[in-house]
Parts: sequence; C-alpha cells; structure tokens
Amino acid sequence: MCPCPFPRTSTRSKTSAPCLERHHLGLALFAPTDVVLGPTTLVEPDLLFVRAARLGIATQQEFTAPPDLAVEVIAPSSSRADRGRKRALYQDEGVTEYWIVDPALEQVEVWRPGAATPDLHRETLSWRPEASVEALIIDVPALFARANPA
Repeated sequence: MCPCPFPRTSTRSKTSAPCLERHHLGLALFAPTDVVLGPTTLVEPDLLFVRAARLGIATQQEFTAPPDLAVEVIAPSSSRADRGRKRALYQDEGVTEYWIVDPALEQVEVWRPGAATPDLHRETLSWRPEASVEALIIDVPALFARANPA
C-alpha cells in the first residue's frame, strides 16, 4: 500500500473539527490517513482523532503511533475484519476508543482497551477527548437519518 499524503492534507471532519479546533484539542481526519502500528502493520481508519499533545506522532506521510480515537464505518464486506482482527489490534495498541459505526443496525459500538464487550449506543453517544471541555453529544438516530435520507 502506498503511503497517503501528509496527514494535514487529509480531509478534516466537518462535524467535529470546529469544536476540536476552538478548544485546541487536536486533529480529526478522514481517510486516507495511514497509521503505522508496527514494522508490517498499517491501518487506515475511516476517521481518526489525535490529541494536540500527541501531534508529534505525525510525519510527512503517516502517523507513527495509534490515534486516540479510531472510527470505522462497517459494511457487510468489512464487518468481520473490523469487529475481529482490527478491533483486537486497536485494543492491543492502546487506542483509547475504537468506534464501529454499523449502518445496518443503526448503532455505534465503543471499544476500549481490555474490554471484552463494547458499549452499544443507539440513542446518544457522549465523547470527551479532554476532561476540561464539555462532551460532544452525538444523536445517533439523527446521524443515521442524515446519512440515509428517506
């Protein structure tokens, strides 16, 4: 796989970036953004967030350590890998939160290191990258309604 462009050139999250930037919390990027987790392990989450204090893990072409948040939007073809191999990898590497967004079930699974089962969110999802700021509250049904307008 070819390295993706410097992470700062990736598409910024239109939903959360203003809040993150206003509070100088870090950087949220959509794919393609490579994350190198070992000599032969490269992942490309659909969305990632790295706290400002850890932005030194960005090189000209990739992130060289796990993000603080990794998000995958699963499809039938990727469900097994995202819930199995990739989930275990993110947990083992210390990703603080790994979200699996499941459009078919209209839910978000939140995995943390060491967890045997996810927290399931079908109504609201609260995310606070830093204790000093107000949590971002995501209305899960509204998220899916915007993604799948009738």
